[in-house]
Amino acid sequence: MDFTDFNKVRDGKKGPLFDLFKKVKEAEGDRKVYILTARAPEAEPAIRAWLESEGIDTSGLEIIGLGNSSPLAKANFIVDLAAEGFNDFYFADDAKDNVDAVQYLWLLLLKTLQAYYIGF
Repeated sequence: MDFTDFNKVRDGKKGPLFDLFKKVKEAEGDRKVYILTARAPEAEPAIRAWLESEGIDTSGLEIIGLGNSSPLAKANFIVDLAAEGFNDFYFADDAKDNVDAVQYLWLLLLKTLQAYYIGF
């Protein structure tokens, strides 16, 4: 099966954390902001273009395309960031299994995470 269509953004919608994301991105100070997607890395330019069409300055933004739809892929990425010392996370996803996996691994680390199921 050909999954190259997932490298495009069609009918993009703002999720529940979009306004918070915009405020964090525009705030003063030094911070690292990530967008994590199960899409392939090749989707990054289309995601960046959509964000810019919504008024987001994407300079310095890390868009990580995992190319993996396993719920543990996203959870493990976040756990790895925590191991590097990152300590402020917001996670929203349209797949409840992804949210559950992130919350479960996060609880194992005894951290505080806000995770939201955004089922469109």
